[in-house]
Amino acid sequence: MPPARRRPDTSWLPTVVPTVQTLLDHGEATRGFTVKTWGGHLILGRVDEAGPDPRFRLTPLGGGRYGLSLYERNRWDPLPYQGTLNEMVDVINNHLGAWAAVWPEPPS
Repeated sequence: MPPARRRPDTSWLPTVVPTVQTLLDHGEATRGFTVKTWGGHLILGRVDEAGPDPRFRLTPLGGGRYGLSLYERNRWDPLPYQGTLNEMVDVINNHLGAWAAVWPEPPS
């Protein structure tokens, strides 16, 4: 039987939440986003009257770098982006802004 894989220590992850929140608040598309930690990841999204709406996941890769995933159809799809927190929030605001934007209200 192969040895069990140990999940890397991410106990430090909550310490970067204020930094990420500040970056999100300064972006045009990400203004109003929330950030929380879950399962060793940073989950970025919006909260509306229907509840939490996760949009992106940042996964620590080591060395201050993160991988970016998009939440679509109830699953996380990894995207071909890796970099620092600043770089990943910049990618979300400039290349993925349509997925970050507030969804339009349905017609009544």
